[in-house]
Amino acid sequence: MNDLEKIITWKLSEDETKAYKLALLWTKLLNKHLPQTHKRFGFPKGDPRKTFVFRTCWKLMRETRGILKEENYESYLLAQIFALESISKDGIHASITSWNITGEKAWNRWKWYKRRLEQDRPMAILTESYLRSELKRTKSFFSERFVKLPELGEFSLQNLKEWYSNGDISPIYIMLSPVAKHLLDGVYSKLGFDPKLYEGRIPAVIQDYFHKEFEHEFNILL
Repeated sequence: MNDLEKIITWKLSEDETKAYKLALLWTKLLNKHLPQTHKRFGFPKGDPRKTFVFRTCWKLMRETRGILKEENYESYLLAQIFALESISKDGIHASITSWNITGEKAWNRWKWYKRRLEQDRPMAILTESYLRSELKRTKSFFSERFVKLPELGEFSLQNLKEWYSNGDISPIYIMLSPVAKHLLDGVYSKLGFDPKLYEGRIPAVIQDYFHKEFEHEFNILL
């Protein structure tokens, strides 16, 4: 029986299924990012709800319901791994287990990691879900500010600087936007960030998503 077949076999509820998938994601990330310090983990036979990792993911769901978007859970879990991996004393690194993914300290690690993402630090892993959510956030800002997505005449370098410095638009948008590139004349340092931090890190699927959601930008520059 594979991991996902257990959802049907053990008749997991909708919330139990979400917690179980979070547990699978957590173990997948541990196996991927800490292969030398963690034995490859797989769920034992039987009801997954009886495992410790499931119970901690269930607790995580309860603690973050309504305050953490579903697409941000992967980044949240990565935050725990990277933050704890950076802690060491006398050459001994902090232990990283599912104990670490709940509670106030875990939430503070997520806030720290989120700030790192937003400050364009190169250590951050840009997941597809994070990239997509950043573009959605930017489009929502434009939709709220303008009756429709802004035309070229409604953009200016000053507006771009203001929106970026206020956190209204994402650096991911800046990197992909032909209008931003036009206004900046390709000199991204005018906004105070280094595009090299993103070059080669935005997959084609996200570039295609941007083209679809912000298609008007390509048209107004014609």
